[in-house]
Amino acid sequence: MRNLRFLKINSHSRFNEENCKIYLPEGLDDFPRKLRLLQWEHYPLANLPSSFKPNHLVELKMPKSKLERLWEGVQPLPCLKVIDLSNSRFLKELPDLSNAPRVDRIVVRGCGDLVTIPTPKKKLKSLEHLDLSGCSKITVFPEISWNIKRLLLADTGIEEIPPWIENFHLLVYLDMRRCKMLKNVAQIGHKLEKLEFLDLSGCSSVTSFPDISNNVVVLLLSETAIEEIPSRIKYMRRLELLEIKNCPRLEGLPISICELESLVELNISGCPNFTSFPEITEIMASLEYLSLNGTAITELHSSIENLTGLSSLDLENCKNLLSLPDELSKLKFLEDLNISGCSNLDKTIRNHGSLVSVRASGCKSQVVNCLGAGLSSLKTLDLSGCGITEFPEALTLISTLTELDLSQNCFSAIPPSIKDLQELQSLDLSHCQELQSLSGVPAGLTRLNVLNCISLEMVVLGNSSELQLYPLSNVETFVFADCPSLSHYAIENIQAFARRRIYVLASHLGVTLNFRGGDLSLNSWMKPQQLRYLLSSMYGYGSLHEALIGLHAAFFSNELISKEHPSRLLSRILHDFHERYGLSIQDMLHFFSLIAHLYLYYQGKPSTNFCFPSADIPEWFCHQRNGSFIAVMIQRPERSDEISTLAGFAISVLVAFDGYNDDKGISIKYECHFHSKSFGIREGEGYLRGWDGKKGTPSAIEGDHLFLGFDSSILFGAANGIEQFVGYSEDLVKATFQCYIVDEDGNTINSCTVKKCAIQPLYTSDMTRSQTKILSRQDITKGLTTRFA
Repeated sequence: MRNLRFLKINSHSRFNEENCKIYLPEGLDDFPRKLRLLQWEHYPLANLPSSFKPNHLVELKMPKSKLERLWEGVQPLPCLKVIDLSNSRFLKELPDLSNAPRVDRIVVRGCGDLVTIPTPKKKLKSLEHLDLSGCSKITVFPEISWNIKRLLLADTGIEEIPPWIENFHLLVYLDMRRCKMLKNVAQIGHKLEKLEFLDLSGCSSVTSFPDISNNVVVLLLSETAIEEIPSRIKYMRRLELLEIKNCPRLEGLPISICELESLVELNISGCPNFTSFPEITEIMASLEYLSLNGTAITELHSSIENLTGLSSLDLENCKNLLSLPDELSKLKFLEDLNISGCSNLDKTIRNHGSLVSVRASGCKSQVVNCLGAGLSSLKTLDLSGCGITEFPEALTLISTLTELDLSQNCFSAIPPSIKDLQELQSLDLSHCQELQSLSGVPAGLTRLNVLNCISLEMVVLGNSSELQLYPLSNVETFVFADCPSLSHYAIENIQAFARRRIYVLASHLGVTLNFRGGDLSLNSWMKPQQLRYLLSSMYGYGSLHEALIGLHAAFFSNELISKEHPSRLLSRILHDFHERYGLSIQDMLHFFSLIAHLYLYYQGKPSTNFCFPSADIPEWFCHQRNGSFIAVMIQRPERSDEISTLAGFAISVLVAFDGYNDDKGISIKYECHFHSKSFGIREGEGYLRGWDGKKGTPSAIEGDHLFLGFDSSILFGAANGIEQFVGYSEDLVKATFQCYIVDEDGNTINSCTVKKCAIQPLYTSDMTRSQTKILSRQDITKGLTTRFA
């Protein structure tokens, strides 16, 4: 191997140093003399071979190694350009690189034992990038080439910046985060005219604003002891991001801040002594994001209207703020307003048609009365913990809402009119302990959280079995945990709704697979070979959106729809095909199947999840077993008149809660093993989703609860995608499931136990001609005809 030029030895990303499988108990004699690339992650020795002559070496990359030093003395390194020894925690020194004239990048990030960087006898004129981040024992600013462009010194022990830094005329990027011993930054100076990025955040001993070039674009000063921002900041006309978070001594900003014509983001959050935001005397068209989160401001000046480009305003936890100026409604680009925790705020803004998101958690209920009028674009609304005693009917007039959080309020009922919110996808009613009845939800709802509603007795979820065209929501979650007052009728209604949702989702997959396995010659608008070619050519795009555009372009090359909004793209495609080709109902069904195929290929596979109090598993689960493990032998339905393909498995797990009190959420993780005649054993895993954690708000759950759902991705994953799905599922003979109870971090929860689990195989024949008539081809035909004819 004397002519070897490239050597790469990498550990798998999931391995740590202890799992590295290469051991060299007798050391290493040498490396090939002509080696140009030496890349060895977790190199196990303290030194390179003493006989190694790196004359031809161009890149030396040995991260996470056990190296203490590379070699003794000065080596001739005429070709060397890159040295990467990052996270080599035993590294004590770097060699003299005087004979490495071409080295342009040195990375020793995370080398905690490294004490100093040697000063070479000859300046490394090619060095442009030096990363010493995390080298905590380095206390002296490195003496390096004046041609340096990127210098990363975060988490070092450097105490001062030397005056000769002004010679770094090419320096663009300087990162000195969390250099807690650093005090004086005045030496940075104006002469660094190329400097664009400066990060001093976490330098807790820095008390004054740095005297820096006016060409800086990003300036990060969070968690420093800075007391004021000087008026000369107005000369930094290129500044785009100014971050001064969590600076306890900062009291205000100069009025000259409004002269920063390029400023896009200004973040002053977490400054408890910041009492007054300055008057904006000039138009600031570039500013898009302003955060005053956690400051002590009492008002916003009416001149806020001069922030004409503002799209996001964060006022969370401004507890002294009493009102918002009417001029906010003049900001036509303002989309996101956060006033959560503004507990003394008496009113918010009206008639603001551009707002897309309003977060008002913990505000007074008077604020709620100001919402509704004129919020014609609102999609996300958080009114949690607002002390609402009656459901605000005005909310049902905001027809654009997709997410609504009403958790931790005091109303007793949800009116039937909530079903008028046809765009609503997520509704959070958790910890509404006065809530007694829920008499309907919008048909398109995919996330419903009714956790810890201890007074809830009546739930009516309605008939949500109608087919919805793709794209579907990837994950549906309906949680009714810790609702001990639920009536027997309510629990039966939830169970029936859950079964319908499982069959609806499985039906989409069943219909798609049923058509795919059918006779392609039925397509009168397209020859079978053309359809097969079209199917195969649609899988090379980057996303479903791109694939649909490509599908349209294949037939309507002169009609561009690339700017069509994603939510309207599918309707446009189906409309155009039907109008041009006069598709019959059968052709429309086949075309719908093709679209469904693309969705299943590109998007996450849909799943539905339920959690509610229950004493047992529903009887319609044919395979049930005590404990956390179950095995199922796959037996096809005894029908000979139709094709029946296994579409997946519904799964149900009965959990006993005993002393559970946690804020990290909960899910049921299940590990699967699929046994087939031709493909051996393949593994998979999935989750029955419970509720998400909410830090600081633990949920105390008692009694037995049922987790129930269907995840179409599990069998898809085992089959390695849609192309092999039918053949693989028909070859299965056995499936096993092992269930665990875990929190949102994947940790096992010991305060609850799996009492029982159950599996129900779902077949396409059950979907398409179910005796319960959950979904039939006539239903699909009716839906397609109504919507696209």
